[in-house]
Amino acid sequence: MAKLAEKILRKVEKVAGKAFDKLLLQKFTNMSLEEQVAAVKRMMRFSTPHNVRRDLLNGLPGDIQKLVDKGMEQSEIKEHYWGCEPFRDLWCKTLEMEEATFDELLRNTLVEYAAKP
Repeated sequence: MAKLAEKILRKVEKVAGKAFDKLLLQKFTNMSLEEQVAAVKRMMRFSTPHNVRRDLLNGLPGDIQKLVDKGMEQSEIKEHYWGCEPFRDLWCKTLEMEEATFDELLRNTLVEYAAKP
């Protein structure tokens, strides 16, 4: 029974992911950070915290790179995210990650981005 539920959950996540990519991604990127966090929390009903954590860790570097392209420095990028209480709540309480994890992700993203030709 558990395997069937897991299989159904994977299918729902796949369909939801495709719908998000096709219909909402552009709208999502134009939202404020607070609105994005609220949307992520609503979408978590269709996924697991593990999957949301994975997707956030994989997707955030691209968002950070866009902020660098806009001329933001590391400290400004950190303040953009960490200064947003809903983001901190999602990161720390909901997804159970630490600030140090965010700092490392930010540093690694900036190093990788700087190394690109």
